Amino acid sequence: MQRADISLSLLTPIGQHRAKHIEPSKGKRSAKKRKRAAAAVDKLADTNQPPKPEAPELCPYLKIGLNSTTRYLEQLSTSSLPESYASHLHVSLQTPAEKPAPKNPLAVIFVCRFTQPSILFSHLPLLCVTGALACPQQPRTRIVSLPRGAEARLSAALHLPSVRCIGLIDGAPRAAALTSYIQAHVPAVEVPWLEEARSGTYLPVAIRAMMSTAPVEEKTKLGKVSAPASRTRGGDANVDQSAKLNN
Repeated sequence: MQRADISLSLLTPIGQHRAKHIEPSKGKRSAKKRKRAAAAVDKLADTNQPPKPEAPELCPYLKIGLNSTTRYLEQLSTSSLPESYASHLHVSLQTPAEKPAPKNPLAVIFVCRFTQPSILFSHLPLLCVTGALACPQQPRTRIVSLPRGAEARLSAALHLPSVRCIGLIDGAPRAAALTSYIQAHVPAVEVPWLEEARSGTYLPVAIRAMMSTAPVEEKTKLGKVSAPASRTRGGDANVDQSAKLNN
């Protein structure tokens, strides 16, 4: 991962739209209450009110948050599985109609890794490589680690409490200059052991052995090392002589 700065001018219109037209979430229970209240208000409201403006055109090309980015990469990885593997793993390659399989990979993933343990983002490189198999003709995903303080700037630009990860889908409008610059200066994500597994080449077992010598000592039943045989015999002879003298 390498450091880079994201152009906040792309995210500011999205934050302004959220601040004016989207109410912050207060939980599932609060959402149900708001839906009921909104349904009651809609019955009494005038139908001639102007509709809300559409969200900026960049919104469908952004995956905000680590969970949204991970789910998108998982969908790409699942769609790249061969049918034989999918049947063996009991994985369905058909997605519901309301959630079609993604067509474009993520061009860039921006990560604020200084505020969270690295283990939270350790799965991203592998998912980027497996997800790229679904779109082999597209450039591979780049992972950009943002500097300290980037989380606060992203949160302020998007009008969200906290933003630690953003995925930018390839082909996003007004982002061609940004993605081309990152692809030219940041290397693509690679997983060496996965490339070796996909190559299908046989790797012989390499066993390294070292010859060594050590003295062999006899042990008694109690686990103690017994004395040499010569000393034991000499000791028995001395005992016999002392017994004869006493007699």
